[in-house]
Amino acid sequence: QGVMALSATGFVVVVCMPWVLLPFLGAHGLERRRRWGWTLAVAGCVLFLPTPLLPVAAFGLTFLVSQRVRRVFFAR
Repeated sequence: QGVMALSATGFVVVVCMPWVLLPFLGAHGLERRRRWGWTLAVAGCVLFLPTPLLPVAAFGLTFLVSQRVRRVFFAR
């Protein structure tokens, strides 16, 4: 029983990890104006779209793909 509970807990942690880590890592990358930060932030917003946080995720995604923000991260 202990091994099953431990493996179930580990599975839940691994499955939920993107929802926890992507916003923090994306925010860190955005703060430092790194391209990978923009990519992680977009991925985090897309990941939150099918959740009750849909309005927040949609607003964040709209902001991230705006021309003004993309010019900062993808300058020619």
